[in-house]
Amino acid sequence: MAEEQQQPVAMTEQPAVPVTMGRVVRSQTEMHQFAADIDEHAKSTQGEDGSARSVLNGAVQAGLLQFPWTCEKCSTENASYPSICDSCDAQNPNYYGPGILAVERAIQRLPQDYGKQFHSVFPRKQCPILLPVVHVYSAEQTVRNVEKVFSSGCDGVWLIDHNRGSNILPDCFKAARDAFPDKWIGVNVLKLMMNPTGLFQWVAENCPTANGIWSDNSFVGEGGEGLQARIKAARKSSGWEGLYFAGVAFKYQQKVHAEQDADALPNEAKIALMDVGVEASKHMDCVITSSSGTGVQASHAKLRAMGAVARPIAVSGVGNKPEELEQFVREADVFLAATALSCECQEHKVIDKCESSFGELDKEKLTDWVKTIHELKLE
Repeated sequence: MAEEQQQPVAMTEQPAVPVTMGRVVRSQTEMHQFAADIDEHAKSTQGEDGSARSVLNGAVQAGLLQFPWTCEKCSTENASYPSICDSCDAQNPNYYGPGILAVERAIQRLPQDYGKQFHSVFPRKQCPILLPVVHVYSAEQTVRNVEKVFSSGCDGVWLIDHNRGSNILPDCFKAARDAFPDKWIGVNVLKLMMNPTGLFQWVAENCPTANGIWSDNSFVGEGGEGLQARIKAARKSSGWEGLYFAGVAFKYQQKVHAEQDADALPNEAKIALMDVGVEASKHMDCVITSSSGTGVQASHAKLRAMGAVARPIAVSGVGNKPEELEQFVREADVFLAATALSCECQEHKVIDKCESSFGELDKEKLTDWVKTIHELKLE
C-alpha cells in the first residue's frame, strides 16, 4: 500500500459526513468509534434504521474492513488492523485505509429512498424473494410453467422471450395474467435491452399489468447521468407503475473491474463494485447482479461487496443445492433462477440446451428449491 494512501485525506470542501471524512482507522478501538459516529449520522439523517450503518456492516462482511492481522515478517498477531506492525516496522500490505474511504464515499452518496418501493411490495421479513425465470415459446407452455412456479410456493415469476425477432411475449404474458390475475408477474424484453428509453412504453402498451421489468443492462456508468435521466423520464411518461430491476456488473455486460467475478476479490474490485452499486441504487428499485455466465454460480465476494451499499439486491445464478444456497440466503434479497430449475431433456440428456429443457421447469426441483430456501431462512 502506498504511503499516501495511509495518510488522512485533507478536506477541500464541507463533507456530507463530517465526523468520518478523511479518517484513517488504525485500531479496533478507533473502528468502534467510527461505527458509533456512523450510527449517530444515520439516526440524524435517515432515522433509527438508517442505511449508513448497514454500509459499514456490509463493508466488514465484504472484507474491506478487517482485523486482526498477523505480520508476515515477525509473526506478531496484531490485535487491531494497523498500517504498520505493532512489533516491527513491517507494513501491512492489506491495510484498509482505502476501504474506509470507500465506505465514507458510499455513505455520502447513498439515496435515502432506495428499496422503499420494493419493500412496499415485498416486505423485508419475506426476503429472499423467489422469482424463477420462464423462457416462453407459446401461451400454453407459458401457463403450464407459471403454474409450476406458483404451486411450488414461489413469490413471483419472470417471463422472457429469447427469440428477439419474435413478438410472442405479449400473448404469453396475457395468457399467464388471465390464468393468475393476482400473482406477481414480471417481464424481460430482451429485444429492447439496448433501447432502455423505449422499454417502459413497450411494456405499458403490450404487457400493461406487468408487475416488474427486468433489463439485463442498467447502463449505469456507461451513458452518463444524461442517459439515466432519459430512462427515468421514459419510465414516468409511460405511466407504468411496477418495479424496475436492472443488471449491474451482470453477465455478458461491460465489466466494472476485470476481476469482478473472482471468488477472492482484490480490494480494488470490491471498491469498484461498491461504487457502481451506490450509483445504480439511484436509478432503479432493485439492483440485479449475476455470475460470469449462464449456469455458473455467482461469486459470494461480489455479492457481499455490492450488497454493502445496495440492499435489496437480486442475484441470478444461485444453484439449487443446500450447500450452494446457504450463503446466498444471507447475502441476497431476491433469487432468480432458470438453468438450475430446468428439466433434463429426455432425448438429448442435457439441461437448458434445447426447447424441451430450456422452456420447461422441473416441478420437483422447484419444490425442493423453495423448501430448502425457506428452511435456511429459519436457521
